[in-house]
Amino acid sequence: MKDLKNSNEHSDLEIWKDVDGYENYYRVSNNGKVLSVIKSKHIILKQRVTKYGYCAVNIRNEQNKRNVSVHRIVAIAFIPNPENKREVNHKDGIKTNNSIENLEWVTRSENCYHSYKTGLRIPTMSGVDRYNSRYMNKK
Repeated sequence: MKDLKNSNEHSDLEIWKDVDGYENYYRVSNNGKVLSVIKSKHIILKQRVTKYGYCAVNIRNEQNKRNVSVHRIVAIAFIPNPENKREVNHKDGIKTNNSIENLEWVTRSENCYHSYKTGLRIPTMSGVDRYNSRYMNKK
């Protein structure tokens, strides 16, 4: 896997790595950009926001055409996952912030806990406090 290094406008070092499974077609940066290198044209792909709020791009090679989440390809390229955790968490809760400093591998349980702890998800009521409970609390 060949890395490209460029200096961006913030004078931070931007590192580029091949997208897993799409080597020689696409590269992804540690800042969450996706670069097409097909036919020696270097074009940064326009990202769209899905209905769930995540950034995504369409990529292809001779065998496959896929719609991929940017945070996943950044994590696969840059963040070690020795415990084989399956989900990628945005530490600050902002789903469009795909820099490696904001991403981490987590389990489903850890991801849910983080969403409740940070207020991104509000727990549903249960028991007698639920609106359709048989035994409503009379206050």
